Parts: sequence; structure tokens; C-alpha cells
Amino acid sequence: SLMSLTGRFFFDAGCTQTTDGPFVVPAGTGVPVTQVYFCPNNNDGASYTGNLNIFSNSPSSPTILSLSGQEAFPIMGVSPLAIDFGTTPGGLDFTISNTGTGDLTWSAAETDPENVFSLSSAGGTILAGGPPVTVTVTFAAAGAPDTHTGSVEVTAGEPDAGGSPQTVNLTAETP
Repeated sequence: SLMSLTGRFFFDAGCTQTTDGPFVVPAGTGVPVTQVYFCPNNNDGASYTGNLNIFSNSPSSPTILSLSGQEAFPIMGVSPLAIDFGTTPGGLDFTISNTGTGDLTWSAAETDPENVFSLSSAGGTILAGGPPVTVTVTFAAAGAPDTHTGSVEVTAGEPDAGGSPQTVNLTAETP
């Protein structure tokens, strides 16, 4: 006659409905069960458990089914965290990886007061279990001999992503 859910499991995608019914199952038949949605709330890759409770006029009521779910959680890694061009103009790479269980969207913002560094990409997505992404930083020597510094801040688009933000420090010299 009625079903209820406990834990972080719901009968609607909006994660608000924890009961469903009443419904009638004619003798000798079955009734399609509504979909159950998993709605984690800690944003930390945690595991969750709950129950689907089915109440009826059966002597064995309620029937209890155990539920479990694992929250998808991206973990961003950046390597190396320092790039030194020395006196050689050109491009050097750093990689962004995702070792977590959820997809990772990332953005890279370069801080360079002298405009001698530039990035090949400013953002993208790395699927869970997908290969790392390579970003090239280019140094263009300009002006009188000098030491140049800058940085690239790489930030995950998901506020719960592990390892975000990370900074790649840049140095170079104009000979």
C-alpha cells in the first residue's frame, strides 16, 4: 500500500519525495516500481546506505530492501607546480589530471603583469578515469635583460572537488 525511503534516496529527481503510494497490486500480478534517485549531500565522495521499505497487508510486511550509493567526486592534480624557462623562449607543458570518481571541469587563469607568458587552453573537462590534459605555457622574451615571473591558477568548476585550486609558478629570463 505504501513505500518509503531512508538515507539519501528519493522517489523524485528533486530529492524531496520519500514516500510513494498508495497503490494496489492485484493478486498474482506485479506492479512496476517507481524509480529511486540517489541524492548525496556531503560533496565529498562519501558512501551512503538506506532502505526501501514496502508496507502492505501481507503478514510479512514490511519488506525492507537495503540500498547503497557512492557519490561521484573529482580529484584534481596539477604537475609540475613550477616551470622555469631559463633564457629559452618557447613552450613548456604542465598536466591536469582527475583521479576521482566524478567528472572534472577546470579553468586556468594566467597572472602575468608583463604579458610574456600565454596559455594554450583556459579550460575543459576531464572525465572520471580519463587521461590527463596537457596545457602549454609559452614564454615570449621581450625587452631588456630581466627576470620575469607569473603564475597560472588552475581551479575546478565543482566546488567540492579535491585538490582545487592549484598554482603553477612561472619564471623566465630575458637574456
